[in-house]
Amino acid sequence: MSLLKVNDIQTTTGTPNRGRILQVVQTVKTDTFSTSSGTGSPATITGLSASITPTSTSNKVLIYVHIGQVSGSSDTTWGIFMFRNGTKIFNGDAASNRALGTIAGGIPSTGGTWRGNPASIMYLDSPSFTSALTYTFSLGTNSSSTVYINQDGRDTNNANDATRTGSSVILMEVSG
Repeated sequence: MSLLKVNDIQTTTGTPNRGRILQVVQTVKTDTFSTSSGTGSPATITGLSASITPTSTSNKVLIYVHIGQVSGSSDTTWGIFMFRNGTKIFNGDAASNRALGTIAGGIPSTGGTWRGNPASIMYLDSPSFTSALTYTFSLGTNSSSTVYINQDGRDTNNANDATRTGSSVILMEVSG
């Protein structure tokens, strides 16, 4: 079997072949998760992480996260935080003592009791590493209530309640 290794492939006009997807990694979470941890110390969402090892320091990692449902009781707010190898990335700007998160949402105080909504993250990371990168996600709440992933907050055995959902993380190495 033959093996061909090159540093870069260019088009016939001499431009580098950038923006190609080199590898794809996916993790799927179908079980549920709940926490009452605050946004200042959010809980790591078990089973919702993925690892990838870029082949060049100039390559980027396109991250797509889909969470099928985030729910809780009425008047509950929540935040999701993204980490690369334990370091928080893709946050909002600092503002007083507010938690810096990746995405946030809430359940209204009227008409939304136990209702859940999907949440998504899309981010192009420029890590500049060729070692293994692990992306993890944490969930916290700004209230004393419990928040849930992949289930209706009430989770009663009733066909009329919201369905259970799945979540996924997809990492794509993009040539730089």
